[in-house]
Formats: sequence, structure tokens, C-alpha cells
Amino acid sequence: MVADRRGSGKEELGDALYALTPPEFTAARDELARRLRADGDPEAAATVRGLRRPTLAAWAVNQLARRFAERVDALLEAGTRLRAAQAGLGGRTGADELRAATRDRRALVDELGERASWILESSGAQAATHLDAVRATLEAASLDDDAARRVRAGRLEKELTAPSGFGAAEAFDMPRASRPPAPTKAPHAERDHARAQSRRDERERARREVESRRTEARDAQRAVQHAEKAAEAARRRVRELDAKLAEARAEVEAASAAAERARREHEAASRALGAAQERRRGR
Repeated sequence: MVADRRGSGKEELGDALYALTPPEFTAARDELARRLRADGDPEAAATVRGLRRPTLAAWAVNQLARRFAERVDALLEAGTRLRAAQAGLGGRTGADELRAATRDRRALVDELGERASWILESSGAQAATHLDAVRATLEAASLDDDAARRVRAGRLEKELTAPSGFGAAEAFDMPRASRPPAPTKAPHAERDHARAQSRRDERERARREVESRRTEARDAQRAVQHAEKAAEAARRRVRELDAKLAEARAEVEAASAAAERARREHEAASRALGAAQERRRGR
């Protein structure tokens, strides 16, 4: 149907970067590129350096693909059924299949949109500002194989646009007047409460995961800063030792020059003494 969720080769280099929040992305990308370059792999460093920070809407969809892969897969499968039903539409059975696939796809877009809304709010973003772009990206993935592959990879840099004519399939859904009335809440209060609690639990787990990843990113950033400070201290120490070595060399050279002068003075004194002794013997 579509490619595996994770890429291979060069695409894997920056995969972990797309798990970070957009504000954390740039510093982490530049640090990874620096390490690759220092390790003697300039090509990989250039690949990582070329990665672009995702928009908030794209980041939220990436998080859905990473944390709720099964639900994203369900959406893509619903989209596949919807397109198959459209292609083979004929008679009442075909129309029923099309309506069922349309309802399933719509329900999954709503569910994933709600999850994305919480992810955005947990990161401090205004969910309402980005939710339309998130839903359009999910809709595009459900109706196009290439978009589905990109969404499943969890590495989007920007949101996608739903294909033109997207609303056509909705026209085959059941007319509102013919739908059975919604059941009252009272008979299902316990079930609804359990579902609400399950959603709250899921949100709490997602919140803890977001916080854990942010903590890991902060720890990594602090480790990088500590390493940079240690490297700077080492460079200062090397400069100090170089200066002392230069001073020691200058002192050795001065001592050598003084010793040479003393040797010459000694030789001159010896010659003068010899000459004086010769003159004394000649008298």
C-alpha cells in the first residue's frame, strides 16, 4: 500500500530530530551536523544541515505518526476503502460501502484531530490556529498514496493540502434526514464515562511522553553546553602552556647565549694569561 513508516540510509540521519518540538529542532540539527562533520563525514553533515524545521501543524502530524501509528494506519486504510468504493460504485451495495468508508474516515480524522489538538496545547501552542492544517494533512494522506507515505514516515516539514474535489465523497454519505436519531445519553452514561476516562488516560500518557522527550532534549542540550565549556577551558589551558613553553625556550636561549659569552671570555682570559707568562719567561 505505502512505504514503511521509517526511511533508510540518509533519511535516518535526522529521524530523531523530528521527534523534538520545532523550537528544539534547529539547535539539535546544527549540533548533529557539527558532530558528523567532526567525525569526518561531511556528506552526512550536509544532509542533516539541509533538514528544515517543521511547522507546528506538520510537527503535530509527525507526533501522531510516531505515537498513534495504529490509528494513523486505520485512517489510511479507511481512505483506501473509500477510494475503492468510489471506483467500483454501482447499486445499493456500492453506495452502502461508500457511506461506511466515508463515515469511518471522517471519524478517524476527528479522532486524530482531537489528539493533535492536545499535543499542540501540551507544547504551549494555540491548537485552534493549526488544527485546520492538521486535518487537511490527514485528509490528504487518506486520499493520496504519496501523501500517506510522507505522513507515515513522521518527517513532514510542512502541512499538506487536501486534494481538490475532496468533498465529493461526502456527498454519498447518508442524508441527514434519513439518519436514525441520536440515542439519549442516559442509557449509555457508564459507557460514555469509560470512554471519556480512557481518552483522559491516553492524553495523560501522551503528556508524560511529551514531557519526557522535552526533558531528554534539555539534558542533551545541557550536556552539549558542558562539553563546549570543557573544550574552551582545555583550549585556554593549552594557550597558557604554550606561553610558558615559549618563556622557557626564551630563558634557555638566554642561558645558552650567556654560557657562550662566558666561554669566550674564559678563552680570552686564558690566552691573555698565557701571553703574560711568555713575556715573563722572556725577560
